[in-house]
Amino acid sequence: MSNFAPFQNDSQSVSISTDVGEITFENQGDQVNMYGNASFTIDKQSLELAKQLQQQFAEMVDFLQKNGASQIDHAQIAQEQQANVTEVANPFL
Repeated sequence: MSNFAPFQNDSQSVSISTDVGEITFENQGDQVNMYGNASFTIDKQSLELAKQLQQQFAEMVDFLQKNGASQIDHAQIAQEQQANVTEVANPFL
């Protein structure tokens, strides 16, 4: 597995790829975005991808638990994110 550190570096991402799909994890501020596509069947490539995803999720769960995520409601995060939004005039109008 790569040295991707969830939630810890805005410029960091990792793509997990096998013959059955590709999933990317990307740090963005205080969040990790996950995107991609995979189809799991009963074969070694699916098992390989599932194990890599399991490891990545385990690292995220560990970070969240160590940083008190169970005490924070998502509405609080959304409110903080909205407070940091600055609207600008559309330069194309």
